Amino acid sequence: LYYDDRILNGELGTPQPEQAVVEQLGEDKRYAVTRNDRQYNVIERHYAISAEKSGPLLIPPVSFKGQIASRENAPGQGSRQSQMFERFFRNSPFGNDPFFSNAPFGGRGQPVRIHSKAISLDIQSRPASAGKTWLPAEQLTLQDSWTESPPQFRAGEPVTRTLTLQATGLTGAQLPDLQLEQPEQARLYPESPVNESRTDGNKVYGISKQSFTYIPGKAGKLIIPAVELNWWDTRSNQPASAHLPRWEVNVEPGSSG
Repeated sequence: LYYDDRILNGELGTPQPEQAVVEQLGEDKRYAVTRNDRQYNVIERHYAISAEKSGPLLIPPVSFKGQIASRENAPGQGSRQSQMFERFFRNSPFGNDPFFSNAPFGGRGQPVRIHSKAISLDIQSRPASAGKTWLPAEQLTLQDSWTESPPQFRAGEPVTRTLTLQATGLTGAQLPDLQLEQPEQARLYPESPVNESRTDGNKVYGISKQSFTYIPGKAGKLIIPAVELNWWDTRSNQPASAHLPRWEVNVEPGSSG
């Protein structure tokens, strides 16, 4: 949104497409630019839009509604500058609203409404080779809290394991709950995941941390099955998988014997 000091107040809307999830990425960016020998303030916003189904997706225009000062009441603004401001908005992507181009400029302040152009997208179908798991992302990693500090197992005593799933191009809410295979001779208790989303203003990063508690039933060898999560690499447009290896641990007798 480009504006000068003639704007008295206003409200900038958000994209509201149907059958899609919209999430703003970070805070507004504010800076100044020079156009047609005049300086304008700029509000820039980034959004992540996730379609919920394939087929046509219409992103409706985003509107700005506010009040603009009249020529005689705009501080330091002459007739030529006001005309340039009107012409700039009329020729900008936001200025194709007849209301703005024909708006009168008498009085202390007049209502103004401008909007962006609508955007039509064609959302591709899920690839047949994706299999049952559909998790599209630019990058996905799976980490294990045991990798650098393997725990010591004792019969009848709980051991907690934390798995961290990180994805580029997905929010934390879009990441799935992990389903681990139940090992023999041990009980497994999963906890609810803790999800969060981060952004650098251009991409969204989803993080999910989920803890699992193992309680071995007896001393001896314990096999903890491998963990594998299938996902779709949107950069190469092909299936991929995140993998954690199988663990083979020795369970010591418990403190109670």
